[in-house]
Amino acid sequence: MDKDKTPIYEIYVMELPWQLDEKKFPICGIRERVGFYYDKEDAVRAVEENWCDLQDHYAQAAEIRKIYPGLYPLSSRSEYWYYLWNQQEERFEAAKRPKFEGWGCDY
Repeated sequence: MDKDKTPIYEIYVMELPWQLDEKKFPICGIRERVGFYYDKEDAVRAVEENWCDLQDHYAQAAEIRKIYPGLYPLSSRSEYWYYLWNQQEERFEAAKRPKFEGWGCDY
């Protein structure tokens, strides 16, 4: 494994909905980085199968980010994957990019 070129797949869970205040700035819910994997398949399985109770009674969404080593690493939007919690099925399911994404609430 070449550590300079090998990405990790970070997993975030978050609370929804995120809203905008009167000045159109985001009111962010809880967003937490919960871990990472070196293989995308492992990250996807962890989210979809709700490993270690990722949903934990508040998270209505999850995100997987493909990140390369470095400070403030950049990724293209095609390297982000989103999931929404399905309460009836008790699992996260793949979803389209949420409207709230991209506001930078996670830092």
